[in-house]
Amino acid sequence: MVVSRKRWIRYFLVCALALPILVGAYLIWKLSGARARPWHLEACLGSVLAECRTGPGAYLFRKEYKGLEARAEEANLSLFVIDHKFWLQRDYSPTLSSMLSVLLDAQILKLKIGQRENEQQKKAKAFIAILRQELGSGNGNAKLWSQFNLRSIDQNRARSYLQQAQFLDAQTEYESALTNALRAWSSWQQHSQSSDLEFARFQDPGLRSKWDKQAAELVAWTKKTGRRAILIDKLGHRCILLNKGKVEKSYVANLGRNWQRQKAQERDASTPEGEYNIKSMKPSGKYGKALLLDYPNGADRQRFTALKRQGAISSSARIGGNIEIHGGGRSDSDWTEGCVSLDDRDMAELYLRAYTGMPVSIVGSSSFTRSVRGEADEAD
Repeated sequence: MVVSRKRWIRYFLVCALALPILVGAYLIWKLSGARARPWHLEACLGSVLAECRTGPGAYLFRKEYKGLEARAEEANLSLFVIDHKFWLQRDYSPTLSSMLSVLLDAQILKLKIGQRENEQQKKAKAFIAILRQELGSGNGNAKLWSQFNLRSIDQNRARSYLQQAQFLDAQTEYESALTNALRAWSSWQQHSQSSDLEFARFQDPGLRSKWDKQAAELVAWTKKTGRRAILIDKLGHRCILLNKGKVEKSYVANLGRNWQRQKAQERDASTPEGEYNIKSMKPSGKYGKALLLDYPNGADRQRFTALKRQGAISSSARIGGNIEIHGGGRSDSDWTEGCVSLDDRDMAELYLRAYTGMPVSIVGSSSFTRSVRGEADEAD
């Protein structure tokens, strides 16, 4: 019994000494590395990567994202390998370090994407503000054509893109809003450039001299003969009744939709330029009273033939006709197919003073019209 008791005491002492050693060894093992899988870190990394992948403008950072995705996949593969080790051999420390590195870089990429979104927002709002100013009425861009409501495919396209940009901006989709704003700007620039080219003719010294001469000759004719004549200024949108070398009356006129161009062919919606006569007077019609001009005259036919020969118009094109001064005028709108339209009351007054064979000169612009425009509006 004594031997047995001593043996148990010996066992107890051995166990008592071994227990602190085992506990110390466990603590050292536990502190020597990360033994638990970093689930929270994995979830956080997955969330940040998802934001980098789906955020606005993320496609521009696709290369950086692909690199982070590959590193994250490599870290996940390391976790899978460690999970299959004996639990005493598991140490997630190296993988934890890699995941923290990927997470840090992912956060930096997220900041880059956010910063770019803020920049896109500012750019989109700035472009939209500029376009609203440019496309709005009375934009004051100091260009000759800006005072007129011109229509073109490029202008309509610019307005459509601007509307889309404003809608997307309101939806906080700034990347798409900026894209549409840039498209609107491009279309507007094309419209602006084509309008510049079309209106350049109104600044051409040769044409201005020609138009001034035509206006002066018509005024001189009325003074010499004592008979009335009509001067139509396209740029000024004026139909001026001349009598004995003076302005008897000045009327606001609507013209063809493409009035800024010289008429070249049928259905081009341009108002012709040249010296004409009233061919016939119509007391009633689709637009009320009307004065039919003798368009096309000899000069028009020569020009039409030359344009065909040069290939400027189709060989099958027709010269057109039936150009009138008629009623049905509209406020601030050029809408006809090439005719000159006055307010019905103005047309009725002009009709009473017109006559068959009456000279009518249509010019692009004239210094005479500009000099008398103010007083002509008040003339009887």
